[in-house]
Amino acid sequence: MARGKSKRKPPAGGAQGRLVRPPRPAGGDTREAAVLDVAEVAVGIDVHKMSMTVTAISGASEATARLETREFETFGGGLRACVGWLSGLRPGRVVMESTGVFWSCVLRALERAGVPCWLVNAWHVKHVPGRKSDLRDSEWLATLARYGLVRPSFVPDARLERLRQLTRTHTRMRDVATKLKGQLHRLLDEGGLRIGGILTDVLGASGRHMLEGLVRGDSVEALLEGVKGKARAKLDRLRDALQDGLDAQTRELLDMQYRLWSHVQGQVLEQEMRVLEAAKRDYRTAWRQLQTLPGCGPLAAAAVLAEIGPDMERFGSARRLASWAGVCPGNRESAGKRGSGRTRKGNRYLRRILCEIAHAASRTRNAQFGPLKKGLTVRRGTGRAVMAVAHKILRIIYAMLRDGAPYVDPEVDYTALVAKRNGPRWLRALADAGLLEEALRRHFERYGLSPPTAAA
Repeated sequence: MARGKSKRKPPAGGAQGRLVRPPRPAGGDTREAAVLDVAEVAVGIDVHKMSMTVTAISGASEATARLETREFETFGGGLRACVGWLSGLRPGRVVMESTGVFWSCVLRALERAGVPCWLVNAWHVKHVPGRKSDLRDSEWLATLARYGLVRPSFVPDARLERLRQLTRTHTRMRDVATKLKGQLHRLLDEGGLRIGGILTDVLGASGRHMLEGLVRGDSVEALLEGVKGKARAKLDRLRDALQDGLDAQTRELLDMQYRLWSHVQGQVLEQEMRVLEAAKRDYRTAWRQLQTLPGCGPLAAAAVLAEIGPDMERFGSARRLASWAGVCPGNRESAGKRGSGRTRKGNRYLRRILCEIAHAASRTRNAQFGPLKKGLTVRRGTGRAVMAVAHKILRIIYAMLRDGAPYVDPEVDYTALVAKRNGPRWLRALADAGLLEEALRRHFERYGLSPPTAAA
């Protein structure tokens, strides 16, 4: 038996165990007997970083129920011993609460050994009424599994898990790069160089040239020589802002921060390529369909797929998907009065990317999301308006992936817009290649029309 922290020691005797009287679920003896037939041997696992407590409840009835608790380490020999023990028990149901990322390796090990395991939502477990005060977590999970009072959460398969690791790593790296960029702005402001308020992007082409020159200690005129594009209209303000320069210590700190940002930004770009390659390789069709949605680019489409996958049958309906993601209004009503509609906790990575798509889609011309956000902002404020647009976008994504169809705006005919924009260019290209008459002839033959006469 591996070591680990616990509120009390496991019962002596190992396989002997001790009796336990689980709480009766609502519904009477008929439901209890039916559930016990399904989960005669139920197991609950309470996972921590270094250890886990495993409780098995066995027996055909409440009177003969036996409980056995063991503790294992979550790695190496402890994990293998736990899997071997559970394989010998042949449980009808194993339940494990989602705790950070510690559950992942345990769940994978059980799946490889052929032991069925459910990952359950911690919020749902805590809201099931019962004797949680005098039972440890693993015993309570096993009791809930025995009586069928929990339902499994969505766990991605191995291929989707790999894409999810790539997209979430990219998100965290991008956050680090953004934080380093803010520190660069602060360092320049502390040194008295307010070029961050003059240039649109202090880390653009012109800004990077100026930062590198400041680190070397170049003159003001040398710094301004590398300014390009629209920034050249601001040369006078930049010259005035760069007059004082930086002291030696600030230049050293600026050099360190700039090199650190450059390294992280390079890693972000490399990670973007990995994400796009994985999405294109494993989910090409669904990935391209999502890109037809306004505001949803290649990276955003890959991030959405990594969180929900291409199969919508696992969620059942768009309402359940929105509730799981935490983007739908809360349901709080009493005595006919509706209270605060706060959104519940959900998948924060999915909610974040949906809000980014909502911001971009609301700025897209000829789309339904701009007027929707504008109207809601007046009545409910910007934050609620963005969340409402994100909610609508997720429901549209559900329909797109369920039907395998691209996005079609109810008010805009995108095919007609593309033809109107590119039609003259296509006709000129056909005429230059000498294929215009042949293309017109095939067009009339396809639709059974007679070509127009020369007089017409």
